[in-house]
Amino acid sequence: MFGTSLRGISHLKSHLPLIPHNGPSDTYHAQVANATTRELQSLLQDPPEPENFAEMGDRIARLSTLAETAMKDPSLDRQPLTSLLRGYFPWWQPASATYVPWQRQPNVFEAEKGIVICAGSSNLIFALHLIRSLRNVLNSTLPIQVAYAGDEDLSFHDRRVFTDLGPDIETMDLLHYFDNGMSGLVGGSWAMKPFAMLASRFKKTMVVDADAIFLRAPDNIFEEEPGLLETGTLFWHDRAFIQEDDRGRHDWVRSIMEGREPSPKLNESLFWTADAYQEMDSAVVCMDKGRSNVFMSLLFACWMNTRKVREQETYKHVHGDKETFWLASELSSSNYSFAPAYASSIGTLTPIYKPSPEPTEPLTPFRSPLLNPKPPSSSRFHESTDLKPRLGAFREVTHHRILSTHSADPAPMQVCSAQALHLDHLGRPFWFNGSLRKNKSNAGSTEMATFTHVMFGSRNMTQGGRRAGRWGVCLV
Repeated sequence: MFGTSLRGISHLKSHLPLIPHNGPSDTYHAQVANATTRELQSLLQDPPEPENFAEMGDRIARLSTLAETAMKDPSLDRQPLTSLLRGYFPWWQPASATYVPWQRQPNVFEAEKGIVICAGSSNLIFALHLIRSLRNVLNSTLPIQVAYAGDEDLSFHDRRVFTDLGPDIETMDLLHYFDNGMSGLVGGSWAMKPFAMLASRFKKTMVVDADAIFLRAPDNIFEEEPGLLETGTLFWHDRAFIQEDDRGRHDWVRSIMEGREPSPKLNESLFWTADAYQEMDSAVVCMDKGRSNVFMSLLFACWMNTRKVREQETYKHVHGDKETFWLASELSSSNYSFAPAYASSIGTLTPIYKPSPEPTEPLTPFRSPLLNPKPPSSSRFHESTDLKPRLGAFREVTHHRILSTHSADPAPMQVCSAQALHLDHLGRPFWFNGSLRKNKSNAGSTEMATFTHVMFGSRNMTQGGRRAGRWGVCLV
């Protein structure tokens, strides 16, 4: 009803007079809009504290209902919605080029779909490589907006470098759209991404980290990915690692979910059962802002990344922006989708430890629950089935045969990589993060990574769900 999920409507029943639709649609929509507006105006007098994500999620769901009525009935006055948005999100200053789904007339600046990249002087070379590879290697024709936060973040000269790469490439200063005092975008790093997506003129927006590498052109993703078509969102899982120091994030998420029914999507995740350290890799995020619930969940993600909220709450529990996208959808009762696989690793095959002497400490603090622990020892080759993921979506992937170092007793091996590989809905390699460098975080190093093997992510758990057995993945 009105474009929100059933979970979104269920918690509104005690607040709104959602009468049976027996009369003219305009009367019904006006009644719902008036009741929702009155309630949101009353709630605005008591804004939620930064730690009260659940209460803010309920208000986002109501704003979604109000926006949807405005979209259903063009005769309704948009001014109450506009005023409420200014009250709840005073840091947002929509410009004429910003896509807003309830506008009466299409914006002459808007485009149906496109890519947004956050870039500054620190990641300039990665962003330039990303755009050139999209245009010159994959022949992508999607328009691109490069988002930055002020001249000190991206100079006029560097902006010209981007726009000179070719047509349909433009720059966007986020300080023209958001108050920096409240948003904290200058020096905000990860926090910029949801704001850039919100400010974009694209209806269907893909926000991409500057260091992402695409292996297939993303031009048709909004028409081909089933989850994106169904929900208007597409997120990708991170690698299914378990780490001892998890910042208490599982307990924190359960605390803000207290009293709420987890969505089917959350119930089926390894993160919810504490079998994965992180849920989402936000290096690529796709959202159809033409849907009111998706648009409002994006506003919610921005709120989580504002200066006050992220410093007092969000970033104390999660790593930057990465969990805020799906949390915003979950807490506002908006349906969302993840690609079916947990992230894979693409890198080089190395022994887990040296045969002699025995290591005194583990090579890595990570434990992986997703790999097949017992490759066959009767052959020097590990058959492709050893790496075959356990989800049906991966059946079309071509897998590698891996040569063991010992024919009778293969040494424990691991795929070492700083890059996480992600698949499309057909199980084909689609993109990975971390650039082509061996370790982008190593300042001054230009050493390139070597990619010889892939360890595909899977939901299959080893015994006890805690150890990788004879096969593992390491991070470098």
